[in-house]
Parts: sequence; C-alpha cells; structure tokens
Amino acid sequence: MKQVRFGSGVALVSAVLVSVLTLAACGTAPAAQQAPAPAAPAAQQQAAPQQAAAVKTPRSFDEVVVSTDWLAQNLQNPQVRIVEVSVVPGLYERGHIPGAVNFVWTTDFVDTLTRNIVAPDRFQELARNAGINSDTTIVLYGDNSNWFAAWGAWVFRQYGAQDVRLLDGSR
Repeated sequence: MKQVRFGSGVALVSAVLVSVLTLAACGTAPAAQQAPAPAAPAAQQQAAPQQAAAVKTPRSFDEVVVSTDWLAQNLQNPQVRIVEVSVVPGLYERGHIPGAVNFVWTTDFVDTLTRNIVAPDRFQELARNAGINSDTTIVLYGDNSNWFAAWGAWVFRQYGAQDVRLLDGSR
C-alpha cells in the first residue's frame, strides 16, 4: 500500500475541507452522522384508501367578469365593493370609479421584504379598512388590461373571498 505524506498539514486540511464541501454540495452527510429514519408503526404501513379531492365546478364567465352596465347598476349596492389596482402611480388620485378604494399592488398585495403574497393579518386589515367582509361582492379593475387587478383577485381568492370579479374592459 502506498503511503501518502502530508508535509505541513496544509494538504490534509485541504483534503478534509474538499471532502466536507463535496458532501455538503451533494446534500448528504457521512453515514455515521445520518440519523436512521423512524419506522412507521405496522398499522400505518398498510396503504390507506385514497379519496379523490372534490372537483370544483368552474365558475361561469358572468360569475367572474362584470360589465360596466352591471357595475353602474350596483354602484350604490352596499354589498358591492370596488377596488382599483393600477400600476401607474397617481391614476387613482386623478380619477376613479365612484366609491372605489385603491389597493397598491406592490405594497398591499405583496410583502415588500419577502416578495411573497401579503401576510394574512395584513390582508385582513386592508380588507376590513376597505369595508370588505365575507359576504361582499368584490369587483376589481385597473390599468394594463386588468393584469394587476387579476393578481388582486387571485390574492382575495387565496384568502377565502368567495365572490371576486373583474370589470370587463379594465380601466
């Protein structure tokens, strides 16, 4: 067997470091450091029957998109809340649909630190401040062909809003 000599110890440290980094990059630890996976109890080892998830019926176009005529007829309806979500700053301030509230997509629908969907408690606060509750019909509109209004509708649906719609034709 050939003997390897490490003169000053630097080569040994380098070899160990390369081994550790290689293992870390592979996502595995040496066998001595890996904990054995716990065995499932015998009762759980048999496969439980799988039930298919309930298939949701897709909503119809009229349940998702409202016309400007529908919106005009419902402007005074206390169960309808209109939300503008525009990308261009100042659009809402220069003019908006009567009774509409403004949600800023970059700060109201998105957590500015994590760049993820807004936290549930923050979203609930925004919705409550906008006069939105569980039985409100929410109609969103905005610029850019309702692109960010659609994002807002998705966020509302993620947090359980049942009646969320987009204004046909956008801003």
